[in-house]
Amino acid sequence: RSELRNLLEEQLSLASLMGECDAPFWLGHYYENGLYGFAQDNGLAWQMYAKAAWMRSAEGYASLSRMVLEDGTAPEDKDEDFGYECAYRGYALGSDTLETVIRGYRNGHLTHHAAVIEEFLLPRYEELCDEEDKDPQRLSEICEECLAKAEEADRERRPWDVAECARRYADAADILKGYEHMLNSLYSWNSKLLDLIVDRPRLKLRLCRIQLS
Repeated sequence: RSELRNLLEEQLSLASLMGECDAPFWLGHYYENGLYGFAQDNGLAWQMYAKAAWMRSAEGYASLSRMVLEDGTAPEDKDEDFGYECAYRGYALGSDTLETVIRGYRNGHLTHHAAVIEEFLLPRYEELCDEEDKDPQRLSEICEECLAKAEEADRERRPWDVAECARRYADAADILKGYEHMLNSLYSWNSKLLDLIVDRPRLKLRLCRIQLS
């Protein structure tokens, strides 16, 4: 186990030096959960997540937010404002922290992002949380619509629109994956979207997580 730990630490540290932003995230994950011979250490986990976030890792930001707002394992000087800011930045980079962002905003946080939240994030959240949109049929329609728009954007060489369609798809798919009878369809849609995403590693990681579910 010590050999595996040393190998993981060496390889992930090297990847981090080469600019792979999710490498320190995985080190943080191993420290936080005491995996593969890493001694459980929330302090070191925080340091690794913070490094990942500094390198623009969506999962790094999401993990910092979780440690502050949910687990209570963050350093004492990190307050709710910091936790919700991390959730906001993580979502902007592709993590699934939209619900946390909206909760924070509705409780008086993130007011400096009000314009973006009111115009873009709240409508998206309300659409997903609407009772109609919790119906698997409606969710599947959203996924199919996003895939069709992404394919059209790809044909027209608009990669930024492909990414936006994929994010909206992922918001719906994160709910839809709870319906077992929809998993085959999700797998097919996901595979097609993954083929369209270019130079968006964090978004690809989010889609891969849906695929694995």
